Amino acid sequence: MSDSAQNFTGDQQKQPWLSMLLEAYQIDVLNPMKKYTDAAFDSTLPFYGVTDKAERKKIIKNGSIHRTVRTLQSCNWQSLAQKMDDYDKRQDDKRQDDKRQDPVAQTP
Repeated sequence: MSDSAQNFTGDQQKQPWLSMLLEAYQIDVLNPMKKYTDAAFDSTLPFYGVTDKAERKKIIKNGSIHRTVRTLQSCNWQSLAQKMDDYDKRQDDKRQDDKRQDPVAQTP
């Protein structure tokens, strides 16, 4: 039995078809290549407050990213757009600060 099917042991006894469904799902679904999942994690970690590149690499390498997993239904979707706008503004502000500090960027 696959790992995901083992998580539903109590339900399997009540509904034996659940085990078969989970097994079929595991066989049918392709696992993405590691380099692509790592790149996806690297892109999304700043939204979780992990902005340091070295820290993101460490989190991805040791697999601790999986401890932050939660169901999509539990997310506060109403605040997502505002959070994304806030993040973009912080990134724009940071770029502006970097330009102000770079003497080469200031020359016409």
